[in-house]
Amino acid sequence: MKNEKGYALVTVLLIISIFMVLFLSFMGQSFNTVKQTQVVEKKSKSVALAEMGISYYQTAVQNIYEANKQNVYNQVKAKIDSDRQNNNLQSADSYAMQGVNLMKTAISSELNTLQNSVTIDGNPNDSFTLTNKNFYTDTTNKKIQLTVSGNDNGKITTLSTELSFELTISGLNFGGSGTTNTNTLPTFNLIQEPTNISTTCKNPVSIVSIKDSCSQILIDTAKTYNENINGISNNTIFSSAATGILFIDGNANNMNKMKIHAEKDFRLGKNANNASALTLESKGSATFDSQYRVDTGSKIYVQGDLTVYGHFELAGNSIAYIGGNAYIGGKLKINSGSTLCVVGSLTVAKKQTITGELIQKSKVSDEVFKQKCGIPSIPPVTIFWGDKLESNVNYNY
Repeated sequence: MKNEKGYALVTVLLIISIFMVLFLSFMGQSFNTVKQTQVVEKKSKSVALAEMGISYYQTAVQNIYEANKQNVYNQVKAKIDSDRQNNNLQSADSYAMQGVNLMKTAISSELNTLQNSVTIDGNPNDSFTLTNKNFYTDTTNKKIQLTVSGNDNGKITTLSTELSFELTISGLNFGGSGTTNTNTLPTFNLIQEPTNISTTCKNPVSIVSIKDSCSQILIDTAKTYNENINGISNNTIFSSAATGILFIDGNANNMNKMKIHAEKDFRLGKNANNASALTLESKGSATFDSQYRVDTGSKIYVQGDLTVYGHFELAGNSIAYIGGNAYIGGKLKINSGSTLCVVGSLTVAKKQTITGELIQKSKVSDEVFKQKCGIPSIPPVTIFWGDKLESNVNYNY
């Protein structure tokens, strides 16, 4: 019994020591947990501020996107129409990227008008800031990237979001015949009347003097120009006068990619040789007092009579459509790949050389005449925008 004295005290001390260790460990863990919770709470606040900023700028971009859809459509459609007239139609992807880049420009411009940093009401030390805008302008990437920082009294969390465009285009016609083989007869409205014309480019005294500064020239009265317009290129001359005549009393040789529209009559006083990629429309008659030769996909549409007192030649897959009678005072030459269509009578004073096609309405059926001489029916171009920009938020903490 004497040998067992003192064991109880050792046992009690051991138990007390174990409980003290456990108690101290528990208290230390509790303090660490409280400290970590405080850190997380502080960090979460800066995250919340960054998320608030992401939402704020995403909404701003979405609103800008919606407001600019029609304007971007109009610009892309105008480019498609211009390229189609110039036989320079590009791929659907190319026009889609033009639309995307125009939209990026609009978003970039309008985002610059917003505050880059927004302070939370009642909390002057809390804010979110748009720190970076990447519009991928040098690539074909259909995305923009925004980076936003949330600031909780100096504690920063940064988030980024990628907003993607899903833009597609339908109705393009690459072969020139639309999605069907249906043709329609000319309406003599291929060339649109210019708008927003400066005073300099309206009813000029001389076409030659303003041809380099005015790509579009509007004439709204009967007008006579006593000058040569040789070598003129990439201009539109639009005569909107419903009465009278647009008369150029001179030579018009070597014209390139010209567009000429006369709402009434058109007359050229001298030679017009080697016209390349010319589009000429007259809702009245067209008269050439000397020789007339067109090449390289030129298009001649005359609603009334055509009179050429000299030689008349169509070359380079060109077409001439005459809604009335045609009189050629010299030789008529239609080269391979080119077509002359005449609704009324055709009179040629001298020799005819025809390796292309001469289509006279009186000698073929209406359907053949329409298919041979009509303008391809082209479906309308449609741009499809997604309802919303697709977004993906990246957390960088």
